[in-house]
Amino acid sequence: MRPTLRRSCAACAKSKSSCDLRIPRCSRCVKRKVHCTYTNEPLTTVAAPVQEDVRSGWPLRGSSILNDYRLCSFDPFDSYPQTRLPREHVQRLIHSFLHKIAFEYYPLDMSTTSNPFLVSWWPLALGDPALFHVSLQTACLDEELLTQRGFQTSELLMADSVALLRRKIGDLSRAIQDGTMNSVITLAAIEFGKGNIKISETHVDGVKRLREWLAGKSA
Repeated sequence: MRPTLRRSCAACAKSKSSCDLRIPRCSRCVKRKVHCTYTNEPLTTVAAPVQEDVRSGWPLRGSSILNDYRLCSFDPFDSYPQTRLPREHVQRLIHSFLHKIAFEYYPLDMSTTSNPFLVSWWPLALGDPALFHVSLQTACLDEELLTQRGFQTSELLMADSVALLRRKIGDLSRAIQDGTMNSVITLAAIEFGKGNIKISETHVDGVKRLREWLAGKSA
């Protein structure tokens, strides 16, 4: 059977408890001081365990898991839209999106073969620079929140995402594409999460106008 993204540790699976999948052990096992073994292995191997604070189960600041492993070229052909980020950083964010963010955004389906963010969203993003940048931004924010070193990279991705979206919206045939609407809605969610309610509402209003235009055209 093909290995899949780990879903829970053995202890949590046995007790039918939720598992937050923190690396290398979930916080529940840390608190109970029991050996933690995941029932499924991830699709790609993660390197050495991260030093962590046993009291909380969280990785210690400055020893982020994102710096402890190196991907062997996740996409050796670089068949994704260009960005202003270093290649290794892009590869890392892609890995994070496909192995973590996709399942956090849609936890109802933990299968790598049917989760909509893997089978529908991601293929669309590979052909849509705006959606690709927005997708990377979700992974980048997660990384920056973990490392607590500021939001410089996610802000760069935000600026590029908005610039790419403005070009698409300027062309009505591209403005009504699924990728465009997905990008704007995701940006709205990101801004809402950052507390920028006004900006979030502006993004939502933009999607509503596009939907209304489509409804009028098909009527």
